[in-house]
Amino acid sequence: MTIIPTNKGYWTVARRVYSNVSKHTISKPELSSTFGIHQDRVISNDELTTEESPIELKPNMKISSHSNEDIRSLLKSFILPHNHICQADDTTDLENNALQKLYFNWKLPSSSSLPLHSNISIDPYEFFATNNDENSYIANPRLSVTRLLTTSWCELRDYYTVYAGSPLTQVTQQMKLGSQHHIRLETEKHAVIETETVAQVLKNHYNLNKDLIYDLIEQIEDEETISIYEQKLEEFNAFMTGNVEEGKIVKEWSDQIINRLFVLFITGEAREILVHGFLNLRERRFLSNRQDLRYNELVNSRINENKVLVSGIIDHVELYNPSDSSDLSLFDKINDCITENPDDNIDLTNFIEKIVPILEDNKSKYEIKVSDVKTRSQNYIPYHESVLLAAKYQTFYYRKMLGLLSNEDQNDPEFAYFSLLENLRARNLDPDKPINFITLVEILRKYKQLLYSDFVKLSRGESIGFSPFDEYVQENQYNESYNPGSIIQNEEVEMEVDMEGNDFLSYKKLDIDELNNADKEFDFHKVLTPELLRNWKIPPTLRYFAARGSQFYHLLQNHLGSKTSIEYHNGKTGKVIQIKKHEYDEEILSQQIAYTSTFWDGERLPSPTKNLDKCKYCMFSSKCLIPNSGFTEYENKKLLGSTISHFLHSDYAN
Repeated sequence: MTIIPTNKGYWTVARRVYSNVSKHTISKPELSSTFGIHQDRVISNDELTTEESPIELKPNMKISSHSNEDIRSLLKSFILPHNHICQADDTTDLENNALQKLYFNWKLPSSSSLPLHSNISIDPYEFFATNNDENSYIANPRLSVTRLLTTSWCELRDYYTVYAGSPLTQVTQQMKLGSQHHIRLETEKHAVIETETVAQVLKNHYNLNKDLIYDLIEQIEDEETISIYEQKLEEFNAFMTGNVEEGKIVKEWSDQIINRLFVLFITGEAREILVHGFLNLRERRFLSNRQDLRYNELVNSRINENKVLVSGIIDHVELYNPSDSSDLSLFDKINDCITENPDDNIDLTNFIEKIVPILEDNKSKYEIKVSDVKTRSQNYIPYHESVLLAAKYQTFYYRKMLGLLSNEDQNDPEFAYFSLLENLRARNLDPDKPINFITLVEILRKYKQLLYSDFVKLSRGESIGFSPFDEYVQENQYNESYNPGSIIQNEEVEMEVDMEGNDFLSYKKLDIDELNNADKEFDFHKVLTPELLRNWKIPPTLRYFAARGSQFYHLLQNHLGSKTSIEYHNGKTGKVIQIKKHEYDEEILSQQIAYTSTFWDGERLPSPTKNLDKCKYCMFSSKCLIPNSGFTEYENKKLLGSTISHFLHSDYAN
């Protein structure tokens, strides 16, 4: 037999328990950490009583009803066989890929049943972040809000899934219908502006110039001149197509933070809004001030369980008057604040300054409601209580994150800004890398009204009215060239470009009319103006988008209400089946955060479902103890485990 190491020396403990535990009455009512099951693993007595399996060992409980054979059987179930070392092909007879991976990772013989706990010393979060079929979770360790809902179906199934390497979920027809319905709801509120055609024109122009420069370099014999041209080619490549990952986040934040929250304030409704937070698994809480963020930077580890990035997307956010849903006076006042120049561009600095007092005056009348949309294939809601409860918790998490990002507790008015920057650091992205030219044109096409005036300010080196950003860029001058005028043909700036020498490689410049021909609904002359076709003093970076995004989050501060809801829609017809309303409760959420944290950091065992009907849909059911040995046997083992726990902390074990 192979004995799994524990903090007490397993076999010695096992012999003592076996020989003594059935002979005595336990009398200590207060006992805490106990019987280790894998190396450096301590299980608390709380694990032995869960919401789904409320087994409680009472003080002075008699245990004489358990025979020596009962206890021998229990102890044997904690021990792995010694005569088998699992090889890669040992699991091929298992019925699915998830089981094969789990057995391989735990080095189990395929003939055995699944244990109720991991036999390795890596906790669930660390394993999730280092062994995952979705590589992005390995490159950038994080959790989603839905990953925190471990009790939604069966926590033991989620536990097995993590240690199986989180196999990618096969997309079902119902999932496709759900995604399509979410997109339909989103596009009804937020019009989709297609930029792929324009982006392709720019890519074609880039490829043409790149080929021309390569041909030119091949004709040069002087090594020094070749080196200069190669350096310029590298700069050209970076300016046109570089910093791709940063560009992806720019597109997300400009749309799903800045644009969506702007729409919320002028119309009272928005969909698919990005939120995030940092969860300290050890302390069972979300970080709420910049000191927390900075302190936990000192942890020199790629996987920092004191600061786990948790991301989410809120399906539906409403700003409304709960006493009179028809009252739109707030939005009339906010729309009156939009100061537009002749080209319909909004000065966000002025806009934010003007609506702050309006929101303050209406904080007792209007509040934010957070909703999540669930799609169903039939006209009824889920009947499993755990599923309904998890949906409620999901909206609570979203409400919590909005509270953190808006500085609801007034701990740190600039917390969202530093949290967004920390979000980038967690993803290994540089907040100060300029976005490439193609991305710049795409977001100007989509959000000209919101971004053009700010971009003019950046090009001139002017303040945007947010001191943490303004002070940073003044103290950290950008020394490299960021000049869209080197790409776009414009007679008004041609002389300036020539004098700066930016076109000495003889770039074939792009005529703006080529972009207009690709997109007949937009005039690119209105955004690719002399104000932007110049060398920018402050280039557009993710730091800028973090600054503006944080300001919009902060505007929510005085309007976060206590109402959340889950909307159940028929994915085929779009019909709203039912809306379940909830009252946000911080204390309940804190308990949920603590419970899920102890799952992810491995401080407790996973809790299996008591409803065996769920096992029919589980990929681990053929090898799981719960449906095959019966829940009664599992409950009995937990009771015996509790008995052993008490024995180890009793006078008889000392």
